[in-house]
Amino acid sequence: MDTTILAFSFAAAIVIAACVVFFFSRPIDEAIARVVPPEMASAWRQYVKFAVFVVTFAGGMRVSELSAFVSTRSTMSPPLTGGQGLMEVLKSVAGSLSAAAIVLLVFFAAALAIDASRRIYQGRRTARPSPAGEEERRPVGADRHASAGPRERRDNGSFL
Repeated sequence: MDTTILAFSFAAAIVIAACVVFFFSRPIDEAIARVVPPEMASAWRQYVKFAVFVVTFAGGMRVSELSAFVSTRSTMSPPLTGGQGLMEVLKSVAGSLSAAAIVLLVFFAAALAIDASRRIYQGRRTARPSPAGEEERRPVGADRHASAGPRERRDNGSFL
């Protein structure tokens, strides 16, 4: 029965991870297309989908709990019932979905923050065009050292 529970937990974690990647594939692709340059987008899409799969699978396997569960079982302990086995598989499904929700939340929050900051930056850049005929403003003293002779230059500290 222990091996059966492990096999069903493993299968449930793989199926849930594959389904999450399948159902969120298009939103992941769209988010990456908005945030990452086109020449790098393909690699990032593959990486994010792989990361979502791995985190979802690992969240469902609960390796530490399942290994402790199997290693503490002895020949003298009563066998698991079908209901207990089903509960362990359902814990694997819930762990997979919980891990998927967390990793997708982090990914989409980061993509949203990057996209929003890019839009704010572009909005500020295009909102202040310099009027025609007006010279570009320079900071005070910006060309002070440009016209200075060799004895007046103070930028390197060698002359007073």
